[in-house]
Amino acid sequence: LELRVGLHSRLAREVDLGSELSATFEGAPLTLGPPRLLPVVEESTRTVTAVFDLEGDAPGAPRAGDLAQLSLESRVEQRGAWVPVAALTTSLRGLWSLYATTTPEGETGDRRVLERVEVEVLRTDGARAYVRGTFVGGLEIVAAGTHRVLAGQTVRVRPRAGAER
Repeated sequence: LELRVGLHSRLAREVDLGSELSATFEGAPLTLGPPRLLPVVEESTRTVTAVFDLEGDAPGAPRAGDLAQLSLESRVEQRGAWVPVAALTTSLRGLWSLYATTTPEGETGDRRVLERVEVEVLRTDGARAYVRGTFVGGLEIVAAGTHRVLAGQTVRVRPRAGAER
């Protein structure tokens, strides 16, 4: 049995064919043989097919036609930050925005004012998104519930339990 995965052509060039890659089927790890990359880009999906031999034949193993998930790590040297997907709101021209807190002039307590910060989503892993924009490090954002706030609104900052500020 083999696992066939469509990879973006840039990613297919970056995959280390000698490295150990991991995949899962219904949450259980799969043992993969070394990948082979087919020498053609699929016309309908614009991907390069990577073919892995599945090693072992344990009960509960995938059958032909089942879906598995391949995990790849890639290092991207870009400025940005990981934020919860729930912190993002739609904006104009394909951008997204976050609600960030600013301290009003002369304020020393926990009162803040919300402002909208435009960001570009570079990648996502489902729960988090890697974004870049004009913000600086250490920015406090509204992590969830953005549908209940507006820019210019005064809020009080309360860190989540176990979260650092």
